[in-house]
Amino acid sequence: MTDTVRTTTAAGYTLTLGERLHLPTVGSFPADPFLHRLPNGHLMAHGYACDIWGFQSTDQGRSWYVVPWGMGCSIVNCRDGSVLAMDYLTYPSDDAPSGPYFGRGRWLTPDYDNPGNPIQATLHIPGAIPIVDDTGRYGGGPSFWRSIVELDDGTLLASGYGNFEHNDAPPLGYPAEWGMRRFESFVMESGDRGRTWRLRAIIAGDRMTGQEGFGEPVMIHLGGGELLAVMRTGRAAPLYQVRSLDHGYTWSQPESLHVPGVDPSLIQLSDGTVVLGWGTRVPDAPWDRANLDDYQTRYVEGEGDPPLTPAGFIALSTDGGRSYSQPIQLDEGIGQSYTALLETQPGEILFGIRHNWRKYTPTEWPTGEGRSYLYPVRLEREG
Repeated sequence: MTDTVRTTTAAGYTLTLGERLHLPTVGSFPADPFLHRLPNGHLMAHGYACDIWGFQSTDQGRSWYVVPWGMGCSIVNCRDGSVLAMDYLTYPSDDAPSGPYFGRGRWLTPDYDNPGNPIQATLHIPGAIPIVDDTGRYGGGPSFWRSIVELDDGTLLASGYGNFEHNDAPPLGYPAEWGMRRFESFVMESGDRGRTWRLRAIIAGDRMTGQEGFGEPVMIHLGGGELLAVMRTGRAAPLYQVRSLDHGYTWSQPESLHVPGVDPSLIQLSDGTVVLGWGTRVPDAPWDRANLDDYQTRYVEGEGDPPLTPAGFIALSTDGGRSYSQPIQLDEGIGQSYTALLETQPGEILFGIRHNWRKYTPTEWPTGEGRSYLYPVRLEREG
């Protein structure tokens, strides 16, 4: 780890925070600091897609070198030593705009320093329709987002989100002419090593939570078929959490974590501790006034949630996400504030966060210099 900057305590741990590191950039990459540890111990930093530049590190994130390919948004290390990475975007065929949808990915095996074998995946997600995202742009079909887990029988489960025919509720505040709908999060399954994906269950979806519904889910397998997922519900809205006890077939009702945030990250450490990461932003588009007023009225005044301040946080849980420590601020969270978490070795994590300013209009997105920062943290149990 880098030199100590400060120490703090939470959930029975002493946390030692190291000096801030940063990822290099190639043009405007990386768009977001997705992090992954390959089976050979190398760390991978990557963006949304398999054809974008990526970085690898052999020294726990202190230095990075460029690889001319990325890893996609969702990655899993399988028990046989292979690695599956899937792009977040999916697309319908020209003659079937409502599906099935097609996605792309790659298998890495056995040499993790080359692009691996590309695959095309077919998604059967009944009722899914093309996405319009929060910049008014076409966002493809139902997306992969953040997480793939391998069950004991080899089945792969992936979290994702999208728009559905059955939910035509508009989000709060965005221009009506964009045609946005509220998002719903879901889990899909594959029994053929990622070539075919089918809907297992809707994780969460309604017509009123937050400003956007349930999007940007992250999911972990706690063991024994118990899954935990955390989701964004708006630019200025609380994170929500759900749990499944039957391998993702049914899910609990969404529960607010009473902290505002976007694109949460979630990992389980080798000792069983769950770490949640998130960033907050103060959106600045003209239509965001309605989102900010909604958070202040509905959540700060109505629920007692904390005021919206740009920052990057982690929180710890020693009971599988049933309760969390108080938030631990690691970063000032300037800009987009998407985050990542990675256990680099037992008891040591990296928290990544994206800094940039963007103008959220279809004609001007994205703008601004961007950089992702990394914060090393060592966790030691007290006593």
